[in-house]
Amino acid sequence: MLTAIAQCKPSCKTNNAKFSYSSALHSKLVFDVLTKQPADAKKMRKQLSFTPAQFEEEIAEEDVDASARYSNLRLTGKSVTMWWNEEDQTLTVGGSYGTGL
Repeated sequence: MLTAIAQCKPSCKTNNAKFSYSSALHSKLVFDVLTKQPADAKKMRKQLSFTPAQFEEEIAEEDVDASARYSNLRLTGKSVTMWWNEEDQTLTVGGSYGTGL
């Protein structure tokens, strides 16, 4: 995912480059499975936050990084947020990335 949307820019050096990725998601059940929420929950959480480490371990199931110029880009910041818009039926993932140095 990060490979497709990450660009090396000056804010990468300070780990403040922002990314946002949206995709069609036509079912609440898919969002529940993806985010490991119980399908029968009384109150569905439409927005979830993960630390970069949690996101890589629980959602991506692998390291999220991309090669750019003379360094690698990776998830940084305090959180990676996933939210589902029921009206538009879209899943959006957003957060920060940078060189991690």
